[in-house]
Amino acid sequence: MKILSDEEFFEGILGGFSFLVANYFFKKQEINKGNLLVIVMLSWTCFWYIRKSGMNLYRQYKKENNISDKKLDFPIGGGNGILFAIITILIMIYLFLIKDKKIPYRKVLRFSIRDLGLLLFLFITGVFLNP
Repeated sequence: MKILSDEEFFEGILGGFSFLVANYFFKKQEINKGNLLVIVMLSWTCFWYIRKSGMNLYRQYKKENNISDKKLDFPIGGGNGILFAIITILIMIYLFLIKDKKIPYRKVLRFSIRDLGLLLFLFITGVFLNP
C-alpha cells in the first residue's frame, strides 16, 4: 500500500521549513502591530512560494539527473493496514502534541456555532474531493 511518494515526502519537509519561516515573519510583524490581514497574507505567500519553488527545483533536479520516482510503501496492505496507519498517526499526535500539555478539557469539549461552518466545509470538500 503506497503511503507517500518521494515528491510528497520532500514537499512535506519543505512545507515544515516554510511554515517556520512564515511563522517567524508573522510573529516579527505582529510585534510591530501591523495590519493583521496584510501580515497573514504575506506570511501565507511566503509559505506558498518557498514550498512551490522548492518543489519545482526538486522536480527539475530529478529530471536532469534521470532519477526515477520512488514510493514509501506500508508493509501491511488492505483494511488492516489503513487501520494500523490511522492508529499510528493518532498515537504520534498524542505523544508529540498532547501528552505533556496542560489542556483543560473544557477547551477540548466546547463547541461553538462557528465550528459548525468549518466542519461543514471539511465535510463538503471531503465528499467532492474523494475519488
